[in-house]
Amino acid sequence: MSSKRVVTTFVKYSELFSRCPKEQVMYLQQVNAKAKSYVEKINSLPEELPKIDWDFYKSKVRPEYVTMVEDFEKKYTEFQVPYPENVYEEEFEKMTEEVKQEICEYKAKSDARIEDYERKICYLQEMVPYDQMTMDDFVDAFPDEAPDFIKRPTFWPHTPDEQIKPMPPVPSEVDHKGSKEKELEMDST
Repeated sequence: MSSKRVVTTFVKYSELFSRCPKEQVMYLQQVNAKAKSYVEKINSLPEELPKIDWDFYKSKVRPEYVTMVEDFEKKYTEFQVPYPENVYEEEFEKMTEEVKQEICEYKAKSDARIEDYERKICYLQEMVPYDQMTMDDFVDAFPDEAPDFIKRPTFWPHTPDEQIKPMPPVPSEVDHKGSKEKELEMDST
């Protein structure tokens, strides 16, 4: 009976500790300690099982059962513990490649966003500071966001509370005639 022993770890805990957030270091230390205890437990066991003295058993059983002991011995020596094959490695490699590709795409998009933000930052740094900016400077800098003073004039300080409220709509001439006739009728009575 031979078996493969895997007692090494493929996890680089030093690299994980450098990347781990401070709040989660304690949990990672617990995982590391548990993994080390498993490795120590496996290392404490003998690599091979102890040998069985089959002659001892043959001498202790009744003669009619010796064939049974021999059968056990034969089956025991022929028995091989199947070590599971790594059937998921290819799938894992495919997933790894997909994730790497997604990371590259995300990085390219992020680089494009960063470049756009850096252009906006440069534009904002070259502008006149807001506290020194006049309304004309604001209109020049932000034509889409500037108020339209021609179509909708506002008064200083250009806040909604300080603006003149719109006049109520002027009634049409039909309403004027009708209301004048009503006034005349009321006066005549």
